[in-house]
Parts: sequence; structure tokens; C-alpha cells
Amino acid sequence: MKTRMDFVEKWAAFVSIHSDKEWSKLQAELIDSQIDNAQQLCLTKEQVSYIKQIQKH
Repeated sequence: MKTRMDFVEKWAAFVSIHSDKEWSKLQAELIDSQIDNAQQLCLTKEQVSYIKQIQKH
């Protein structure tokens, strides 16, 4: 739990000293890169379903 709170505090400090435009751009780059990476994996529906099932356990 401490690690999560440390992250939240660091993120809050970051967004408080950077403009909305700046941190929003960085967040968009991160999300876009995650989407690009997911598209490159080329998983079947069955593989995605299996991954979702094992993550629940």
C-alpha cells in the first residue's frame, strides 16, 4: 500500500507543477504506446479471453 501511495503523491506533485497540456500530452503518449503494443501482439479472441480468466485468479 505504501508503494501505491508514494506513486499517487509523486503523480500529484508532477501534475501540480506541470501544465495540463504538458502532462496530458505525456499521458496520451503512454496510452497510445500501450494501444500500439497491444495491436502488435496479434492475439486471437480466445487468447485474450484466456488471459482475462487467469488474471482474475
